[in-house]
Amino acid sequence: MICGIVEVQAQTQRTCGFELVQKILRENPAYQANWDEYQARMTAEANNLANKTTAKVTIPVVFHIVLTNAQQTQLGGTNGIIARVQSQVKVLNRDYQKQNADIATVPVAFQGAIGNAEYEFCLAHTDPNGNYSNGYEIITTGKSGFDIENGTVGSTYFCSDVKYNSSGGANAWNPTKYFNVWICNITPNGLLGVATPPNFFPGFPNAEQGAVINYGAFGSKTDAGVQGYFIPDITGGRTLVHETGHYFNLLHIWGDDDDVSGSNNCSGSDDVNDTPNQSDRNYGCPVFPKTDVCSPNSPGIMFMNYMDYVDDACMKMFTAGQVNRMRATLTNSGGRSGLIANTQLCNAPVGLNDLVYETGIACYPNPAKNTLHIQFNRGAEGIQRFELSDVLGKTIQSIPVSNTPNAGYALDVSTVADGVYFLKCHFDRGTITEKIVIAK
Repeated sequence: MICGIVEVQAQTQRTCGFELVQKILRENPAYQANWDEYQARMTAEANNLANKTTAKVTIPVVFHIVLTNAQQTQLGGTNGIIARVQSQVKVLNRDYQKQNADIATVPVAFQGAIGNAEYEFCLAHTDPNGNYSNGYEIITTGKSGFDIENGTVGSTYFCSDVKYNSSGGANAWNPTKYFNVWICNITPNGLLGVATPPNFFPGFPNAEQGAVINYGAFGSKTDAGVQGYFIPDITGGRTLVHETGHYFNLLHIWGDDDDVSGSNNCSGSDDVNDTPNQSDRNYGCPVFPKTDVCSPNSPGIMFMNYMDYVDDACMKMFTAGQVNRMRATLTNSGGRSGLIANTQLCNAPVGLNDLVYETGIACYPNPAKNTLHIQFNRGAEGIQRFELSDVLGKTIQSIPVSNTPNAGYALDVSTVADGVYFLKCHFDRGTITEKIVIAK
């Protein structure tokens, strides 16, 4: 899905280009046949899940934050970015577990349709190599933006360039085990995000599975520590809620039938029975009840659904049918079952010193060129010195540091030769070691 905004009469409009998916399918009949077959299976799986108790499932998430120095500054620097990561996970968990406070304002007529996905999103604390991770990485890129449709690698769609180190982005962590989310500036300006549906077409690069979010639509403005740039009216972190719905096979609530016979078409469907049929997308914050040619009688259309285009403040619910459709992707044939089979990735590696939990260390950029930044997300009490050594154990630098909790440090590595190194952070309680690459 591709999202964007345009300004019309001083009102922010969210637009979403799921038509890119439809375009690819229309241009490739074999892809369309594969898609139709998959959707028929998922509909059957969703029907089997109806009226069954939904157990909570855990989804490991990793955020690849790929921004220029100036864009990082717009988000409040490292601390601001960390706050956004934390706020975004909170939003996902609230909305996917029916714990968002504004769900109480859903009209009574639709209250009975509200579903609880019981998805618990967690930051992955074990990386693909078995090392400790904060569940995010901050990559300083030289690219001011990533084109939504004209990538130079991979599928050439869905912001593919941001998904590879070789093109200024960040490689995915195993997409069968992690929900990869890339944060970047999507071009052309204004686009909000893109998510890859499961089982899209044969040969679609597995390395590109995940979601990409415009950095101005990332995180919740009202959460502690969040500051800086936001796209107007897209301030609640619900762009990723919407995109995650697509990642788990939800369609737009009006059925994406725009290309069938123009606007106000009622032949399309989102393949969910408890979402009223509607002719088109909604913007802003409509007033309930709102009717259209497809649902002409009150209560009308469900514009407050996460899969419509209303402002973040007016998105409030999934239906039980949408929940079943998403949960169907977690079955063996659904394409996303590996996520819930690897919940151990949410935990730190076995035997890891508790010191890692207490400090939460992040080193970036990695590979580093001239400066290596070290951030202690939960405190740096007892820090004594940093020690940079090569693979043979030879000490290259030893830097004493002051005991300043929550401080960030910048190490000058401009004179260090290219290669693989180990950074040891010595505390009065122990040592944390991080693998570092220097590449000029």
